Amino acid sequence: MKERQRLQLLAKNQVLTDNATMSATEIIEQFKGLPANERAQVTKYVVEHDDSWIPDEFKEAMQDAEAGRFVDMEAALFKTPPPPLQ
Repeated sequence: MKERQRLQLLAKNQVLTDNATMSATEIIEQFKGLPANERAQVTKYVVEHDDSWIPDEFKEAMQDAEAGRFVDMEAALFKTPPPPLQ
């Protein structure tokens, strides 16, 4: 039960005093033992607060798209580029 409470604290973004002593393997094992709704809470927290799993190139491409710096794939492949780019 103590380990479940520790993971619940992690899911709520609270600092644990001894979290440095818990290995990733231990966290994963404890995660597996959580009820489905609590696993969902932890997963949601990780996805919302840690984007290290997303490649930097994808993040840059999303920034370009948000800023309007993109070209339709059909136009890029089949149309003649404007004169300054030839």
